[in-house]
Amino acid sequence: IGQLDEAKRLLADAEIMLLDFQDPAIVGYLNYYKGNIAFQRLEITKAIKHIESSIEQFQIAQNQQDAYKRYLLLVRILIYDQQYHEADINLKKINPLEKQVRDAEDVLLADCLRFFIRALQNDLSPEEGGKILKNTKGSTNKKDSHLMWWYLTLSFSILGEQKTSNRCLKESKKILSGKVAKITDKSHRDG
Repeated sequence: IGQLDEAKRLLADAEIMLLDFQDPAIVGYLNYYKGNIAFQRLEITKAIKHIESSIEQFQIAQNQQDAYKRYLLLVRILIYDQQYHEADINLKKINPLEKQVRDAEDVLLADCLRFFIRALQNDLSPEEGGKILKNTKGSTNKKDSHLMWWYLTLSFSILGEQKTSNRCLKESKKILSGKVAKITDKSHRDG
């Protein structure tokens, strides 16, 4: 909590200076960081408000990639808070942005989130996840790839496909273990 307090203080100091630029992208990033801090403090309503403001500012700045990423974060926060209907609504809002998004892994994460919501709604069969699973296997180990595998784990578990769910869980754990190894490797941090 102490580090979050310090981050919040530093962000407030930076905001005073950065708002003079009147740049919507800067305001978007400020709101994004405020939303992350609020989420880490489990202040879900504040987190949602800040992330939604961030999305709006990135769209004003014509920065569709960052708006898309913030939508994905918003959806994950809504899922965490069990606001599945709202998560589904926001996933539908990003459909028009997908043609402008250059990061295939972001689009794949959105597909995994959609698959999860549809599994919760009992609105699909396990076979529909096969295409997503095939595409996910080819993805690189970027920042959020463990989340793709995690949402596939949950989705296949909901659908009663335990063998597939366990395979997805193992992949998610493997990716996270690699990330933890990098974080804890002193030479990686100092280099």
